[in-house]
Amino acid sequence: MLKITTIEVDGQCLLVLEGELTPPWVAELRKVWKDVHVSTRSLTLKVDLRDVITISREGEGVLFEMLRDGVQLVSDGIFNKYVLKQLAHKAQTRFAVQSPG
Repeated sequence: MLKITTIEVDGQCLLVLEGELTPPWVAELRKVWKDVHVSTRSLTLKVDLRDVITISREGEGVLFEMLRDGVQLVSDGIFNKYVLKQLAHKAQTRFAVQSPG
C-alpha cells in the first residue's frame, strides 16, 4: 500500500509518500504526479520519500522519470539514498537528501 499526500505551501508542491512504491501503487503515483504537474506548473515539485519502505524496479522507473522532469526527491535512510544516488547518476542530475531533524 502507498499513501500519497499532496501539500502546497510557499511556492512548492510536496508529494509525501508513505509505504511501498511497488505495483499497482507506481501507476497511482504516476497519475498523481502528472495531475499535480498540470495543475501546479508554477510551483516547485518535491517528492518526500522518507517514509517509503520498499522501492520496486517499476518504482525506480517512475522516480527516474521524475528526476528527468526536474522533480526534487527528498529522502533519508541508507537504501533509499542508495537508490536515489543510482538514479541521479543515471539521469546525470542532482537531488536533495535531507535527514529528519
